[in-house]
Amino acid sequence: MANEGKEYFSKKTIEGFSKANVATVRDSEGRPVLFVRSDGIRKRPGKQSWRSIVADFNREFRIGDEPSFYGHIVRPIHDDEESGASFEIIANYLFRKIPDPISGQDLYLILGALDRFFSDLPGIRIDLYRIGMLGELLVLLYLRKAGWTNVLDSYHTKATNRHDFEVSPRLRLEVKATVEGATRIHSFSHSQLVRKDCLVIVASCLLEESDKGPTLKDLFDEALADSSSLNAEAFLALEAARYKCALTPDDPGPGIARERAESLIRFFDSRDLPHLEIPDDIRGVSDIHYRVDCNQGTPISVEEVLGKVRSEIGHL
Repeated sequence: MANEGKEYFSKKTIEGFSKANVATVRDSEGRPVLFVRSDGIRKRPGKQSWRSIVADFNREFRIGDEPSFYGHIVRPIHDDEESGASFEIIANYLFRKIPDPISGQDLYLILGALDRFFSDLPGIRIDLYRIGMLGELLVLLYLRKAGWTNVLDSYHTKATNRHDFEVSPRLRLEVKATVEGATRIHSFSHSQLVRKDCLVIVASCLLEESDKGPTLKDLFDEALADSSSLNAEAFLALEAARYKCALTPDDPGPGIARERAESLIRFFDSRDLPHLEIPDDIRGVSDIHYRVDCNQGTPISVEEVLGKVRSEIGHL
């Protein structure tokens, strides 16, 4: 093997990966590293460090008498358990994301975006974020069980997306969740209720916390079960959300009475919900939010929801 590779791979782990596009191997000390095949254009080697990962680009490798080849190496900076978990997510994402050899510059851009997911936790109310994620996962799994097998393909991939599920340019699904009470009062942005360019379906969830029911971690595990078929962006969106929930073996998040919660899911056409009659062009005013009692709207059935999805994308 060329000298550049010796610092990364033990003899035992290099055999058989020379034709792989992305491969997880071990360095000489047994630590995980990720090999990503270069696009074949030899460029000057370079190294870049972020807060959680380090990458070595455009290195030359040779195994025995085989022709040399070029690749990039990605590894975690730290050896702690949290770094190992985030690196495993990064590796699984890259396996899905990179179908062909890739240049160092393109990989650099991907890794820079990935690193932001596993840096400091965002300044959010963890308790509220967890309740919101319980609702999203409950609805996701409920719709999948109802027949929308590819529901994750529509799951939002960025925190800045306006809605939780984007089925098509003409159809969106927004999930609202609250701990069970007497009313379905949820907070909305005004723009979510009055969009004219697309239909927004609101899924309202009332959650009863239960020590005997599935936890937030359980719902994440179920959503990601058999995740080999998940596309790269859906996989990362779920894993990034799980990371933001700060779950640990000692703190798997709140549990819910699932059967009751599923029986209380209601779907609404957002245009049928109460909203303020506000002109679209109030100068200097934006980002208006208010609370709405969804019980004042008329529910639509899950079958009607699935029918609208099928009419937009042709399948479930």
